Amino acid sequence: MRAAVRRHPGRRGARMERMDPMKTGLRHRVKRAVRQMSDQHRNIRAIHRSIRDALQRGGVNDARAAFDRLQNAMDAHFALEDEVFFPALHGLRPEFADSLEALSHEHADFAVVLRGLGADLEASGVESFQIGFEAYARSLAAHEVREEEIVATLVESIVSNG
Repeated sequence: MRAAVRRHPGRRGARMERMDPMKTGLRHRVKRAVRQMSDQHRNIRAIHRSIRDALQRGGVNDARAAFDRLQNAMDAHFALEDEVFFPALHGLRPEFADSLEALSHEHADFAVVLRGLGADLEASGVESFQIGFEAYARSLAAHEVREEEIVATLVESIVSNG
């Protein structure tokens, strides 16, 4: 297997530097995983909009269907992060263990809140659900910002240091 070569564009006479194929592959895999995480966050926000739109129209059945999609999306998202992405990042940068563990604990808390919201939608009706859902959505949005900041810092240290 040949090593990749990094060229330094714009530099006359700049030397070409050999890149370790393992590090290059790791960089690409980590960046792809971060994009996937961000894409899932956007998808989750789109489902939130679907729930809000359904509730505004008075479509309780549509809101229930969108909420079911949200629960499935969140379960898959948290599983990806907690079972695959965070352990891999922890293995690469153990010094981030506390931050990653805190994010995982928040995921568990969000899962409990989601289950309660689902029960609330079935038992208490739309108004009570809507109040709880908006609080959940605000908390999740703040979590996503923290998560993306932590992961961006961690990934930058992986990409720049290998």
